[in-house]
Amino acid sequence: MTVKGKWIESPLYDSLFFVAAPVLGALYLLAYLAAPHLRIIPGIFFTVGMAHYLSTFTFYLGDDNRAHYRSHAAAFFAGPVALLIAAGLMRFGPLLPILLTIIYLWNVWHISLQNCGILSVYRHLGGGPRDEKRFANGLILAIAAAAVAVQIRTFDPLDHLLTRMSPQTPAIVVDIAIGFAVIAGLIYGWRVVRRTRAGMPLRSPEAIFLISSIALFHPFFWAANASDATNGVLFGHFVQYLALVWLLHKRKYMPGTGSALQNALAFLSRNFLLLGGLMFTLAFAFYMMSKIAQTYGAYGIWAWLFNSLVLMHFYLDGWIWAFKRPYVRQSLGPYLSPQAAVPAAGPIAATAVPARS
Repeated sequence: MTVKGKWIESPLYDSLFFVAAPVLGALYLLAYLAAPHLRIIPGIFFTVGMAHYLSTFTFYLGDDNRAHYRSHAAAFFAGPVALLIAAGLMRFGPLLPILLTIIYLWNVWHISLQNCGILSVYRHLGGGPRDEKRFANGLILAIAAAAVAVQIRTFDPLDHLLTRMSPQTPAIVVDIAIGFAVIAGLIYGWRVVRRTRAGMPLRSPEAIFLISSIALFHPFFWAANASDATNGVLFGHFVQYLALVWLLHKRKYMPGTGSALQNALAFLSRNFLLLGGLMFTLAFAFYMMSKIAQTYGAYGIWAWLFNSLVLMHFYLDGWIWAFKRPYVRQSLGPYLSPQAAVPAAGPIAATAVPARS
């Protein structure tokens, strides 16, 4: 395999949209903190964020997915409805702190798994050992847990829940999380030494993205509060996710094939102006919905729907991108290899690329 083959798309594309996520998050957060009066900065965040949440539902537009989600109706239809109902019960009842805590923690878990998944792609392309996953994933998840722990005091719902157990509980959680992160780092260092001696060293794309995955959570260690830190991490995550979805659609769906909805995905993935316009339009529509709801004293309803959208995104991604599922490996795996960018004489054979676990 050539060096080029170890990147998902190319060194430039991967660096700008996958590896650079920690830098993009830092740039957004620093710009927001330096110029809070410039509404365009949170406007960009909201536009990219809404596109990220809504793009999950493009799964339902691909003709090749139709039989799968219809045969798993409980997962792809009943599950989202159940989340909508559950979020409403918690949002308008005494369990609102629980709902906010679930979203906060699930958000970090979701971001961590995305990084674990993309790292698995690089490991696969670089010929890394299959049993590497648990070591690398453990390190990323441990760092993410430590990042959340150091900001416990600035996220009131979680702080109150832990403090009710004991005033010392938040501090204990911080110490435990940092301890696990250090242990995970030592174990992974030992693992790298072992695989290097076995003739399977950490290739550059894999190593670079691993560092990026850890660095992505840096705002939690210096931002003033959990809200700012989360937004700093989210912006880089948004870009990663959209870049991955765009690349998948461009490789998987060809113009003039399939239904009108599938053709729309193919067309949008090849028309940046129209795609950007659609992203802005959808974000503006959701923003105006929030303002109208606020004007008529119904902001709680809009917040409930938005919370539900976020939860559905987390939940559905667990089905759509989880490569432990055979259907996902067969339907997405071939298109996350650089060979998918080259037109083939026939269908691309399915490969078990572990893009997310």
